[in-house]
Amino acid sequence: MRKLLQGVVAAAVVAAAFGASAGELNARGERSLDRTINGRVASQPVSCIDPRRAVSIEIMDRTAIVYRMPDNKLYVNRPILGVRNLDHEAIVSWNNVNTALCSQDFVHLYDRGGEGPFMLSGSVRLGQFVPYSPAQR
Repeated sequence: MRKLLQGVVAAAVVAAAFGASAGELNARGERSLDRTINGRVASQPVSCIDPRRAVSIEIMDRTAIVYRMPDNKLYVNRPILGVRNLDHEAIVSWNNVNTALCSQDFVHLYDRGGEGPFMLSGSVRLGQFVPYSPAQR
């Protein structure tokens, strides 16, 4: 009985440690996103974008993927599935036969890795794309 209790306590400690880490990542991702969209105005969400036009793609830990377009517009996508896989150090990849990237599509995330090949670290299912434009002055 004592060993069982020790095992339960150890499992609770490990779970609490991982929970704090996950909470920290969520908060860090939200702060990064807030800084990125600060001074911008959101428009109506759209279902699809052309990712080939993106100047850069940035991942906010456990929060969102931001697509920066040449016209200084940002498209923020908060995935509806697999959001825990979002890591700012990952590389985004998709396998679409058409040019559009749409809500409900899956994108794959790869570890940047060291010297070896990139390893799949997870996938996310995309939500709507919310456009953010610079505020008019």
